[in-house]
Amino acid sequence: MFANGIHISAHDVIGLFVADLLFAALVGLLPLLLGLTLDAARLGVRSYLLCLLLGTLSPLLAVYTVLTACPMIIAHKHSTAQRQILGLSVILAITLFVGMLGMFAFYGPMRIISWLVSQGLSNAIPLPEWYLLLHKPTWTPPTGAFGPVWTLLYLLMAVAAWLVWRVKGFLAAQVALGLYALQLALNLLWSLLFFTEHRLLAASVEVVVLGLLILATVFAFWRISRTAAVLMLPYLAWVAYAAALTIAVWRMNG
Repeated sequence: MFANGIHISAHDVIGLFVADLLFAALVGLLPLLLGLTLDAARLGVRSYLLCLLLGTLSPLLAVYTVLTACPMIIAHKHSTAQRQILGLSVILAITLFVGMLGMFAFYGPMRIISWLVSQGLSNAIPLPEWYLLLHKPTWTPPTGAFGPVWTLLYLLMAVAAWLVWRVKGFLAAQVALGLYALQLALNLLWSLLFFTEHRLLAASVEVVVLGLLILATVFAFWRISRTAAVLMLPYLAWVAYAAALTIAVWRMNG
């Protein structure tokens, strides 16, 4: 069911490069449009070009560039109230965007598009066949629970990051927010490894690293805002549960 060998051709490399470039061009539009809207066009263009450059190396670097560029653009020219509202909006949008990419990784873009065209919102999206064929432990939660739980967790995460940014600003909280951005990128990487690539062992190792990084983020947030750290705890608990579930699925299907 899962590929054991890796065969890479020149066509695959070119295709991967083009896909990475298109992804970077897409996500890089956020700081670009933000810069143009907030009268910080130079910062927006610079962030977009950096996103394109780093995105050709890795999609994760493109995501990290967006996560770090947007707060800098917001802080460039705005009153305190506007800055706080925009900061929350951008952090929330980026966090939910990563969650949306994770959903696309699970179902597959074509399955979602087909569902929207043929079913609309009247029925649930049909589950991928490979997921249905997996052997899963009895304590696996219902598939329908994942969407609401992850949505709530992403909202709590975004508010936590916003509180840290609100207290210290981006530069003073660069380590804490950098950890947040990195764990968010690893969150997406886990979805790609597990759902898209079906690399159960790699996903099992990666989710443990993700849990440790989230723990480090909680400690970093605690030093700035205890409320922010507490808001991250449900996410930490859920990822610990997801790690145990991922490892169990790997052992049952490896």
